[in-house]
Amino acid sequence: MLEKQLRIDDAVGAIGVHGVAGVVGTLGLALLAPVANLPAGNRLSQLAVQAGGAALNFVFAFGLGLVFFLVLKRVIALRVDREARSAGSTRPSTARGWASAMWRMPSAGWSKGAPISACACPWNRATRRSG
Repeated sequence: MLEKQLRIDDAVGAIGVHGVAGVVGTLGLALLAPVANLPAGNRLSQLAVQAGGAALNFVFAFGLGLVFFLVLKRVIALRVDREARSAGSTRPSTARGWASAMWRMPSAGWSKGAPISACACPWNRATRRSG
C-alpha cells in the first residue's frame, strides 16, 4: 500500500519487510522489553534512543543508495529511452544501444531485432509447445 501511494518500484516487498518491520521491531524493543534490561533506564528514554538509531540507519542507507545510483547513472543508463519504452521493447538494452551477449546469440532461437517476447525459447509462454 505504501509503495503504491509513494510510487515506489518494490517488486519483492523489501521496503515492507526490511524497512517497516525493522523500524517496528526496533521501536518495539523499547516498549516490550523488561525495564530492568533497558540500557537507557526507562521506556521513554530507550524509545528515543531506538528512534534515533532507526532514523540514523535510514539516513545512512538512503544517502549511500542515492550516491551509488547517482554515480551509476553517470556510468550506464538505468532506464530505457523514451522511444523503446513507448514501443513496448522488452529487449534488454541501454540508451547507448548495448545489448546483452545472450541477445546476440543466434542459436538461442530468435533473430536479431525481434523482441525477446517473440523468441521460441523454452521459458517463453507465448511460444511454448504443450505436451
